[in-house]
Amino acid sequence: MKKRILATLALIMMLNNPKALSEEPLTPQGHYSNGNIYFGSEEYIENIEEKVGPFDVLIVDERDFKKNPSVKILDSYKIDDSSQRLEIIEFLDQYEKDNPSEWERSVISMVREWAFHNFLYSIRVERSHTKDVDLDNKDENYYVRKRKK
Repeated sequence: MKKRILATLALIMMLNNPKALSEEPLTPQGHYSNGNIYFGSEEYIENIEEKVGPFDVLIVDERDFKKNPSVKILDSYKIDDSSQRLEIIEFLDQYEKDNPSEWERSVISMVREWAFHNFLYSIRVERSHTKDVDLDNKDENYYVRKRKK
């Protein structure tokens, strides 16, 4: 009886809030030790950014940009633990293997670029640009030293 009453009350609350009926539950594309990873188009990320938890990571998929494929980790400065950054980068690396595109970044170059962005953010250098990290193809060689032959 008690369950039936609670279910009825829940239904009444949902019917009085049509927005609750139309919203789909959020499904993260991945996880890391401190939260969820949401990965998708800029439009998708804009639609969900108010609905995610404080430790969830939002990543804009721009791998289809022909001139310079990229992924953009929003508010990347908030992830200051290197092992958590690596978990997120490993998610991106695996995602690319499962869903190939023209985006080509090595794990080590992504680790270094993200750490550099966080360092610049921490010393207050162009915070509007260093708060997010764009892991694009053109920056691959900036963060990986070429071996001499």
